[in-house]
Amino acid sequence: MTDKKVFSEYTAEDKRQYLAFIETTIGRMSSNSSSLKQWIIPVMALVLGAALNQKEKCLSYSGALISLVFCGLDGYYLMLEKQFRELFKKAVSGEKDFYDMNCKSNSKMAQFCAWLKAVFSPATCPIYLCFIVVSFITLFCM
Repeated sequence: MTDKKVFSEYTAEDKRQYLAFIETTIGRMSSNSSSLKQWIIPVMALVLGAALNQKEKCLSYSGALISLVFCGLDGYYLMLEKQFRELFKKAVSGEKDFYDMNCKSNSKMAQFCAWLKAVFSPATCPIYLCFIVVSFITLFCM
């Protein structure tokens, strides 16, 4: 059986590399979230424009569904970003095993609550809620 090295036994360069891995992951989650917000605008414009043009209520409902899917994905990326930020804090303080990138909790319910919190955060909810409202407004314009 091999003994694990504790965080303090690694060199400063090893620590910097580990923290850089976490920072890179945080950047990717942030980039994914931003990308979703960039994609929702043309997708919704296309769907709702087609709904108004063709007088199809089904397309308006699909616009609301698309908004919910994008909101769920955005919440997921935001949840992961927050978890990796917490991992970064633990890694800096030495509470986390070296090169351990696991930031998820063991409880499925805790994961679900963290996701819900991210979905209803000010960074996510207002944007997608506007698209859902606009989807239902297009129903009344037909």
